[in-house]
Amino acid sequence: MKKTVVDWLDRAFISGRVPRGNMLFYGNLSDFPFTGGQGIFETRFEVDQLELAYDPEWPHVIDLGGEVLFLQGGLQVDLRKGLSDKVKINQAKVTIPALGKSEHLLVQGELETGILQGLEFMQQTPLKSPVDKLLDAVEPQGNTQVILDLKLPLADGATAKVNGSAQLVNARLRVKALDLGVTQINGALKFNEQGVYSDTIKATALERPIQINIKSSNTQTAVNVAGRVGVSDLQKQFKIPGWQVAEGATDYQLKLQLPYDDSTPELLMQSKLAGVALDLPGALAKTREQQRSLSLTFSLADEAILPINLNYDNQLKAAIKFNIKQQRIESGNVLVGIGNVVQRQQAGIKLEINRERLALQDWLGLASSLAQGKDSETTTGAVNSLKEIKIHSEHGFWKNADLGLFDLVLKADGNFWSGDINGSVAKGKIKIPVNLKGANSISLDMNELQLSVLKQLKYQGDALEPLPVPDFMPLLAITSQKTLWQSVDLGQLSLQTERIGNGMLFKNLELSGKDLKLNLSGDWKVNGKKSETRAQGSLSMPRASQLLSKLDITKNLTETNVVIDFSGMWNAAPYQFSLADLQGKIEANLKGGRILSIEPGFGRVLGMLAMAQWIKRLQLDFSDVYEEGLTFNTIKGRFDVLNGKAITHNLVIDAVPAKITITGETDFINRSVDLIASVAPKSADAVPIAGTIVGKVAALIGRSLTGKDQEGFFFGSQYLVKGDWENAQIIPLHENDGLLQKTWNGITGFPWLQQPKVQ
Repeated sequence: MKKTVVDWLDRAFISGRVPRGNMLFYGNLSDFPFTGGQGIFETRFEVDQLELAYDPEWPHVIDLGGEVLFLQGGLQVDLRKGLSDKVKINQAKVTIPALGKSEHLLVQGELETGILQGLEFMQQTPLKSPVDKLLDAVEPQGNTQVILDLKLPLADGATAKVNGSAQLVNARLRVKALDLGVTQINGALKFNEQGVYSDTIKATALERPIQINIKSSNTQTAVNVAGRVGVSDLQKQFKIPGWQVAEGATDYQLKLQLPYDDSTPELLMQSKLAGVALDLPGALAKTREQQRSLSLTFSLADEAILPINLNYDNQLKAAIKFNIKQQRIESGNVLVGIGNVVQRQQAGIKLEINRERLALQDWLGLASSLAQGKDSETTTGAVNSLKEIKIHSEHGFWKNADLGLFDLVLKADGNFWSGDINGSVAKGKIKIPVNLKGANSISLDMNELQLSVLKQLKYQGDALEPLPVPDFMPLLAITSQKTLWQSVDLGQLSLQTERIGNGMLFKNLELSGKDLKLNLSGDWKVNGKKSETRAQGSLSMPRASQLLSKLDITKNLTETNVVIDFSGMWNAAPYQFSLADLQGKIEANLKGGRILSIEPGFGRVLGMLAMAQWIKRLQLDFSDVYEEGLTFNTIKGRFDVLNGKAITHNLVIDAVPAKITITGETDFINRSVDLIASVAPKSADAVPIAGTIVGKVAALIGRSLTGKDQEGFFFGSQYLVKGDWENAQIIPLHENDGLLQKTWNGITGFPWLQQPKVQ
């Protein structure tokens, strides 16, 4: 026998009993071991309570019972029972076919054990590395029948060969990192000298069938799983916020990678999400029919904290650390748009949005949806974990309105969110209380605020569509050092609100600059599902013509001072203001100035007739005659606003050449007018010498004939102004002319030349 065989025989049989045995030796001693058949050598004996160390790298087998047979030049040990580290041996055979020549010890057996105990047994063998990694990842339960076939080296240079199969029948396991149970496992788990592997193993996970395939190489074991999962199943397993944005079910593939070295095991999940609808903003949204790639990578280094990397269609990426036991996110970086993410070292979540074009209203809607989720406990946890928000977009949109550059950075600061906004709409500091229902206000301390965005939003069709009535109203404190309408600086803005019983009070809104001063107060009340806003205030513009021209509202007014008092209400929120719903009153008072849109010739002729201006003529000052437009002393009037129309009965333009009274309505919705303009020229002053006498006589006659003072009785004219703003018709109403005007029209109209109509 070879020395290696002798050494094996010396150490293999540790202890035990031999109740009986016999030996047969037949032949010449010189011919032993009878390899040519010259004789017979047979030794057979029974063993009991035998401890066998068949290989230094495999656990000892104890309490063996069976028969040992040396026959010719071979060894065969037949075992009927035994135990090896909690593994029960039902039947086994240990063979050395030729004691002098065989390079391997052959071990074959049928074993019975718990799955966990069987894997723990293998941890004490050369298969330790792959089994260690497997048991680090999963916790199996159940029993199994194992068939084992080993070829263990006896000669130097010989290599071990391992083949085994463990039959799984309704077994179970738990994926530790996910705290995920897998049940009804049926199939054969096989192993060889490289590790464990399998054909298809069937099982159930998340209440749906799955298929498992295991492969091993020299470096790792890979567990591949194919299955289908519903959003509701995931919601039951992982109690985290946000599931309300998804519905449906989809196929998925899992790959559990278990490296044999010290590298961290990883679980990779991939899906095309076919069958799942996602209610997310913009391009992140998808229907059930659409396919978008989703990958999740779980790092299985720590049982308590699970690092997860997510990539959704290369548009949304996240790196988070999830506490499995407490079902909460410990830290994370979430990125929407361009860039990459790494695991955050500080506690809490950072949300970053970096997109060329960003629909702000969609993201605000998503935030509101998450905040109002049914699972308030998980939602609160997620909100409390959020520590930083960073948003950048070259084109921030509200509906179809392009707001331009939008940069926002907010950080959690005790009971507030504090940060900066920088963009085309606003620049300054922001402070938002965590508890919007509390006593603290949302503070907007702006260096610059662009109000003209409101006009842009208004013209975007459904941009201000009706919104649900809010359950509560956060308090506001707004200041702006530079308040712009387009590029015009209107001055400093301040706004303060406070809560009242069923709504909000606007204590004071003030906008003050060199060209205007606006003071406004009001309230916003909610009754059930209805909103009502009331406002009252005043607007003064000491240099109205310059301001209106700069704002590109009109260039037809010059040198005037404007004061407007107003009050009104509409059945909607303040930000849903609409002329169609407005009810209110406006009082306007303009002092001094010229209306440039009046026909210059008309204004000049009437101006020459004004006796009140003859003193200026004597001083050779004819500026009001030769300047463009109609010069006026005052314009005063009151308007009732209802259903998009402004109705007036007493708009009076006290011009230098005439007094013009306007009644009727202006339709802001249909952009049309229906007005009566009564023009009373100051023609009594037309004769310089006798002007005073003529004026008194005209007034006396008019009062005698009508019983009251009636301006324009002798000289007045009326006009109907009707039609679209851009093309209104001006129609003289001769039946309402003054007495002298009617006489003149009768003379110059040559009525006798008109042929009578044929009846």
